[in-house]
Amino acid sequence: DLLMGEYINNTLSSISRNILIMTGIYGLPADTAGYGGLTKGEDYTALQAGYGLGLGRVGSVSFDVTQSVTQQHQKKYSGKAYRLKYAKSFSSSGLDIGISHYLYPDKTYYSLEESLNIPDPQEEIYRSSQKRERQELSLNQSLGDYGSLSLYAYKQKYWDKKPENYYSASYNGNYGSNTFSLMYNYTHNEDGKTDKQIAFNVQIPLENLLPQ
Repeated sequence: DLLMGEYINNTLSSISRNILIMTGIYGLPADTAGYGGLTKGEDYTALQAGYGLGLGRVGSVSFDVTQSVTQQHQKKYSGKAYRLKYAKSFSSSGLDIGISHYLYPDKTYYSLEESLNIPDPQEEIYRSSQKRERQELSLNQSLGDYGSLSLYAYKQKYWDKKPENYYSASYNGNYGSNTFSLMYNYTHNEDGKTDKQIAFNVQIPLENLLPQ
């Protein structure tokens, strides 16, 4: 898989960066696979290598390592990230489960998006917000003709801040050709503040109201 384009950052800074992303996966004997990729941008490089193992009825597990190198503010930052993931699909009940654990042993690891927002150490308001560890859980339950239900949660730990907790529950359904969704999000951030959001979305094809 090959992707080229311009990454435009709309968060803390207005930096944009031309990028090249290559990813690949290769099937190996005994229900295993090797995978990896390269993300290359101006002053940013990340390499990933991973290995996946099918466990039959139990599900599957994968493990990968990412090494990133970025340059900002006349400094070079280099670090690693590790990910361990478990996945299982129950075809009889329509339930999909995903559990992931991320470990960031280096304060100087940055993803592509994070590399665009590295604060200047010379500024008085400098404050590191680098991740240290993260756990994710996702559950997706198909309800057949009645839609689907999804649950997602993560806990993220930082090197220099308190942990952040996030929970989300959503329902997606349809009535004829009309679709609708209901979502609830709850965030308890590293500053001790909470944020709650409820969203309801409806999509109605115009042909239902205006034939032809």
